[in-house]
Amino acid sequence: MFGRVITAMATPFDREGALDLERARSLAEYLVANGSDGLVLAGSTGESPTLSFEEKRDLFGAVTEAVGARADVIAGTGTYNTAESIHLSTMAAEQGVEEMIQVGPGGNHGASAEISGKVVFGDVGQPARCGIELFVTACGRARNKREVPRQERVVQA
Repeated sequence: MFGRVITAMATPFDREGALDLERARSLAEYLVANGSDGLVLAGSTGESPTLSFEEKRDLFGAVTEAVGARADVIAGTGTYNTAESIHLSTMAAEQGVEEMIQVGPGGNHGASAEISGKVVFGDVGQPARCGIELFVTACGRARNKREVPRQERVVQA
């Protein structure tokens, strides 16, 4: 279960606009040392759309390595492309990330069961913004079919 304080971490960039992994490590360590029980990286309100696949991989690996078991690392691995989201989630797991967050795409509507059947870990449904209501029953059906083997919780926001 998540801790009490989960921080959506800003992604640091250098003066040239490149991902600054050293500052990401430092920021992650600072946040955990000052009370964060978990960090959300590349979340839907962060820099997720502007980071390349390689930058996300490097960010997830650097922060996971920096905080170790002292905090949960929650990686934003959702994209508008289902196959890419699955690939990104698999890569995040290879970097040591155990928790991912998926946000239903804002302009691309689909059936709840279709979306939940492709999610690796969990889903954040934002029906007011994306028109998709992610019902727990649909997630249960998908899990029972073993389409979502690791899904543990669903958050409606």
